[in-house]
Amino acid sequence: MKLKIKFEDVLHFVACLLCAFVVSAILAHTTTEPTPAIVGGWLAGMFLGVGKEFGDSRATGNSWSWRDMFCNFIGSSVGCWGGLLCYAIWV
Repeated sequence: MKLKIKFEDVLHFVACLLCAFVVSAILAHTTTEPTPAIVGGWLAGMFLGVGKEFGDSRATGNSWSWRDMFCNFIGSSVGCWGGLLCYAIWV
């Protein structure tokens, strides 16, 4: 079985990655511990993804997609660690 990656999957991944990255980097510069930066970045990315999927589920002819949620999860997870790594490199 081949896994085919759709363009929409990439968009979900990148949008959540960027959101989590930016929030994580900002929080890493404003807190003394890494945990709030990681968790805050991840939550920001996931809230963005859940909001998008909720909007999709309410639109006519569209529905909730667990595949998109998985892409949101992976993007948020990578982004929050990337923001923290960026902070560690710049300091």
